[in-house]
Amino acid sequence: MKEKLQEYALIAEIISAICIVLSLIFVGLQVQQGAEATDNNTEATRSQVRESIVNAELSVLQMAADHPYLLQFDFNPEEHTEQENGRAQAYFLIMLRTREDFWVQYQSGYLDEATYRSYRNILLLLIANSDFYHGNWEGWTNGSDVNRGFIEDINRELQNRRDELEIFDQL
Repeated sequence: MKEKLQEYALIAEIISAICIVLSLIFVGLQVQQGAEATDNNTEATRSQVRESIVNAELSVLQMAADHPYLLQFDFNPEEHTEQENGRAQAYFLIMLRTREDFWVQYQSGYLDEATYRSYRNILLLLIANSDFYHGNWEGWTNGSDVNRGFIEDINRELQNRRDELEIFDQL
């Protein structure tokens, strides 16, 4: 009888080992499916972010196409009407806020660095090359609710470009 009990105990151990292996395989499959679902959700979210960025950019481009003077680096408010000056300030604010949002998306991992930099570049060009837009940058970013990290990113890049120009001028 004792031998029979030992046989049953061995069989029970083998069965329990098989059950443990099967449950580990099941858990592994569930983890894999969860990871795939997360990847799919992340990619869907990134796609939605890219779509919203393109839509925002189309609005900015449409405004510039309708009013080409907005892209002039030598924009002089004294040469324009009050309405045109207001439009130029609104254009800059739209550029500022969309780029700020793109920076947030980049920081969150939903936008890659190359894409963020390409969208950021027009704002940098406007600030660096236009006294009007530089003044707007200073006005909007001093004491406002614009994201401090974004302001630091833009200011750092503006300084890097100034430093590169100084080095170039020294050659």
